[in-house]
Amino acid sequence: MIVFIAVTTGLIGGVVIAYLVARTLLLRYIVTPRDRALGAILTVAGVLLVLLPGFFLSIVVGGNLGGAYGEYVSQSIGAGSNGVPVGLALGIGVVLCLALVVGALIGIGATKAVILFRSWRVRT
Repeated sequence: MIVFIAVTTGLIGGVVIAYLVARTLLLRYIVTPRDRALGAILTVAGVLLVLLPGFFLSIVVGGNLGGAYGEYVSQSIGAGSNGVPVGLALGIGVVLCLALVVGALIGIGATKAVILFRSWRVRT
């Protein structure tokens, strides 16, 4: 039961942190309000593009690395294997967050490309 709670906590934490980072990046790199609407749409599209692969990657890679690291740390401080669920949650959350932020960066990059294309079309 504790493993399911750790996995759920890692997934929710990864999504929340990725949302906060993506929102900050979008507000920093897309300046005008008209372009922010387009940026929000393309950022969501980029996140949806990497959501399923990021989910599987976070479970497989993040879970294994986080669980192993949690066990190593907890055994080194003499707590047995009690740190496995904590490492599991952290590993899943970090890998999912990184994957979703990469998707958001894809969307922000596409937005910047559309903005540059629009400005190029206006000049010619």
